[in-house]
Amino acid sequence: MSARTKKPYIIISIIIVVIIAIIIVAISLFNNHPVKLPDSDYGVSEFVEITSSDYEKMIAEKQTFVLMIDNVGCSTAERLRHMLANFSDSLKFRYYKIMWPDAKTTNLAEHIKYFPSIVIIENGELKAYLDPESDNDTKYYHNAPDLQKWLESYIIFK
Repeated sequence: MSARTKKPYIIISIIIVVIIAIIIVAISLFNNHPVKLPDSDYGVSEFVEITSSDYEKMIAEKQTFVLMIDNVGCSTAERLRHMLANFSDSLKFRYYKIMWPDAKTTNLAEHIKYFPSIVIIENGELKAYLDPESDNDTKYYHNAPDLQKWLESYIIFK
């Protein structure tokens, strides 16, 4: 094959790579939008404790919500619970809480292996969560301003 006949293949290959890159960027931008909670979850400062069956029903109904995976006797969970309660008081939103023994019987266990965690569910789908095993997420468990920035990157607060 001469250099002249290779040129169209190179140009077509470059165009395909550029198109694929544009698609990947567009998908990542689309998926990183903050979510709006249901109107009923704004203007209140509370948490609602749920069971695995409540969670499954909310998923089946394609609800959007903030969920804390909690457990008793864990100092990290206590600290996260306290920070989330303070944000709920100041930002006025409702969040839900499920205990780890219930959470690990749901589809959450496919992604979250340990507690505590905060999970963002959008239209019944897992959008984001804090991973207690991730070094990248450690700061959110220990620093309230960092946790608030994380929450605000995924949730629209009124």
